Amino acid sequence: MKLILYFIAGALLDVLGIIDFKATQHNQAFKAAGVGFASEVIGFIIFYMIITTPGNADNPEKAILEILAYCLGGAVGAYYMIKKGYKK
Repeated sequence: MKLILYFIAGALLDVLGIIDFKATQHNQAFKAAGVGFASEVIGFIIFYMIITTPGNADNPEKAILEILAYCLGGAVGAYYMIKKGYKK
């Protein structure tokens, strides 16, 4: 269950990153600032959760698996945004 949550968070983070990039391209400063802040908070919270989870220090394979799930979610988020064709 935890891996699915990390996967979804990775996808969401990547989608937010692309929205932030597009908002910056179109000089939408307020939108870019808000989305950028949200994506940074999500990213740091996820990495904090992975690093400080009890048992990850004793079982580094578990932590690596959680990081890979998070990164795979990011890749799927990028693929989705490219295929969707975010145009604004």
